[in-house]
Amino acid sequence: TSNVTWTPTVFTSAVTETDEAVDDVEWLASGAPQVCAVWVYEGMEAGMTWEAIWSVDGQVDEDFSFLQQTWALDAAGSFWVCATNEEGLASGVYDLALNIEGEFFRGGFVAIGDELTPVTLELVNASELTICYLYASPSLAGSWGPDRLGDSTLEPGGSVSFEVPAGVYDLLGEDCDDAAILDESDVDVTADTTLTYQ
Repeated sequence: TSNVTWTPTVFTSAVTETDEAVDDVEWLASGAPQVCAVWVYEGMEAGMTWEAIWSVDGQVDEDFSFLQQTWALDAAGSFWVCATNEEGLASGVYDLALNIEGEFFRGGFVAIGDELTPVTLELVNASELTICYLYASPSLAGSWGPDRLGDSTLEPGGSVSFEVPAGVYDLLGEDCDDAAILDESDVDVTADTTLTYQ
């Protein structure tokens, strides 16, 4: 898999005929009939094994998952998988693990349900260290999802705010050498929350 690249997954409520996401979501309201993940890939070879494993609140859902599949598409392109229930998907945290040749390759999460309506999480950096990468993942999820800082950094004395689906979260902050400097587990973010890193 050394020549394989997959972009971070984009979660969306639907996919166009040209394999593109119609929106970019981290949360969908109760009763949503579908959630999909879209990504762009390169370097795949025919015969490689791949999996797209959906878990709901930490439990694998084999009805939605693609297990032990054999790659038969082009070497590069756009691909997507969906979890669908026309009567409405159950509320919960939907975590997606994308594996190639039996190894975890990409992942992400999306939440469904009115009780998980997004709230604001603010992180204040009261330390003397610069945070270059910041991740916030529901404790029930198996992957970190997107870097919350994007192209910026969180300097000493600064703060950053972003929305997340309401829930209990693990937080990971890394310096510019990818070393963990902030590691918090089971942080209650069921309402607007401010967390200070010292």
